[in-house]
Amino acid sequence: MKKPTQVVGRRVAAFLIDAIFLTAINFAIFFLFAEKRSDIESRLLPGEEQAIFVNLNVGGEEYSIEGSGKALTYLLLIALIGFLYFAVLQGIKGWTPGKLLLGLRVVDENGRTGPGIGKAAVRWLLWIVDGFAFYLVAFVTAMSSSRNQRVGDMVAKTFVVGQDNVGHHPQQASAGSGAGWHPDPHGQARLRYWDGSQWTEHTTN
Repeated sequence: MKKPTQVVGRRVAAFLIDAIFLTAINFAIFFLFAEKRSDIESRLLPGEEQAIFVNLNVGGEEYSIEGSGKALTYLLLIALIGFLYFAVLQGIKGWTPGKLLLGLRVVDENGRTGPGIGKAAVRWLLWIVDGFAFYLVAFVTAMSSSRNQRVGDMVAKTFVVGQDNVGHHPQQASAGSGAGWHPDPHGQARLRYWDGSQWTEHTTN
């Protein structure tokens, strides 16, 4: 019986789409601030030094951001875009462009789409943990946890489900699955009966 949260494959694909999209934005902003390293050095007087940051080699030519002020502005812009993308957009709408394309939504404990900016911000910040070892932590925890949550989801109490399951409790059986006894999503009993389309009042301890 497939769970609403059993969408890890689509989550990986959505993550890759978002990564490509954000990398393109990052490059565009970088080149607004960066110059060729050779052009920067040509402006310096003999013996003069300038702080150079964020070096990037493109086609054999090195590009850099000159000065701590420019570098700080660049980094703050990148952080702001990440916050707007993963915390604000996902917190309000429940999706990023990658998730939208793959039919996924981030929901709260009650299945409401758009878990809130606070919860979404926690999910975003905890990529520090989930991103360890080339995102292996996120993948392993999402695959092995009972409700397919990565560490950020566990802490923020959020879930990723297919868009057809928005509005349903993340623990419940998926729409169209067979009737049966399952852990009570309302927490009022040990088991509650799922009749194939909705939770009933029949419970057991």
